Amino acid sequence: MSATSRESYIRRALIEPEPPPVANVGALTQTRARLFGGLLNTTLTLLGVVVIVALVWPTLKFLFVDAVWTGSSRLDCLPETVGREVGACWPFITAKLPSSANSCTASIR
Repeated sequence: MSATSRESYIRRALIEPEPPPVANVGALTQTRARLFGGLLNTTLTLLGVVVIVALVWPTLKFLFVDAVWTGSSRLDCLPETVGREVGACWPFITAKLPSSANSCTASIR
């Protein structure tokens, strides 16, 4: 069989393009489909949100909500002195931070 004897189909007129599928149009729609596309994806997404909230809220509470912002020493950050639950002791951290930064740069030299 030669190449000239083969019949082939060639479209003579162009067809109009079809619009894209509605479900794949926006980034929000694609993200929703990937995060909640099935039972497993939905379960893993919700579990991930619970883990993030369980880790982020206590961290923010320790660093900002329950933190002690004023004082001159570590004694100002004790629960007995403050009278409530205490988180980060920022006066102590700022007092120690420059000295620890200097010791780190000294060990690099």
